[in-house]
Amino acid sequence: MDAYKPLKGYSKGILEDGLSEERSAVMLEMLTQFDEKSYEEGLREEGREEERANTEKERLRAEAAEAELAKYKSQYGELSRR
Repeated sequence: MDAYKPLKGYSKGILEDGLSEERSAVMLEMLTQFDEKSYEEGLREEGREEERANTEKERLRAEAAEAELAKYKSQYGELSRR
């Protein structure tokens, strides 16, 4: 029993050739429609969002440290420097 059975009305290879041509057309369409500028802008925006998140995290840490320092200053007064 042959594993490859061509569809009725198609001789062996014709369907394969047609599908191969379609694959090439689809690949060409994908490559020509790729918008490199849009892709790069997306990467840049993603980087900006990460940087904003990191900046906000650092700002919150700095505020917490300042609050902690203010608490110690109010409890113990200004520390004298020797």
